[in-house]
Amino acid sequence: TEKVIVGTEVSPIPLRNPAILAKTVATVDVLSKGRVVLGAGAGWNRNEFESLGIPFDKYENRFEQMNEGVEIMKRLWTEPIVNYTGRYYRIRNARLSPKPIQKPHPPLWFGGFSDRLLEAVVKHGSGWIHGTNVSPEKIKSDLERLRQIANKFGRDVDEIEVVAPFVSHVARDREYARRSIERYIEQGQLTGMLGRHFAEGTRRYAVWGTPKDCIERIEQYMALTGVQHFILDLRPAATALNSLQLICNEVIPHFQRE
Repeated sequence: TEKVIVGTEVSPIPLRNPAILAKTVATVDVLSKGRVVLGAGAGWNRNEFESLGIPFDKYENRFEQMNEGVEIMKRLWTEPIVNYTGRYYRIRNARLSPKPIQKPHPPLWFGGFSDRLLEAVVKHGSGWIHGTNVSPEKIKSDLERLRQIANKFGRDVDEIEVVAPFVSHVARDREYARRSIERYIEQGQLTGMLGRHFAEGTRRYAVWGTPKDCIERIEQYMALTGVQHFILDLRPAATALNSLQLICNEVIPHFQRE
């Protein structure tokens, strides 16, 4: 590809050595000629950590560890030699070469919506990825929280790219897309309260249906929230290629004409 931006949604920083992650991101940035975004988070899935033998610390500690890891990565991307001593990480005379092409460093987009996460967005980030399949009203109220936190730290909130992610299935037949989404929910939804919330959000707010349906859903969010960036998580996997073709051929061109 020559224009597609490559990124993650999102990489839990406590799950990886931040110095090695910084090198990985820098390498992809060089190979892509400056087209990488690092989606960052503190992690939420205990099983993901424990399956790899990594302790799943309490909420507050994971965010502190995330902030330390991000500070290390930013310094490695921008400084010739880095020394750092924190609660969770220590590095000595560390070098990273070649540096990323993007200056001062690749964009950091943080995923989540807690106050701690929004503070990380304001302090370190150039983008904020909201939770998946949420209502326009929820995004709008959380945008106001982001604005208040940005004001607290003296950051211009307009500098921060806001991203809304949605499960997506685009098809010629709306009923086919609806049935496909329902099967996906029944077969693959998360368990417990989070799973019920995810399922209901997918039914009510996800970007599914015909290309026209999906255009109208995206336009609704743009009008009500001002969000300009959308991540479409194509589900189920067996229909992803067909969805992608319709998105590229009919949905994206609609917004390019505006």
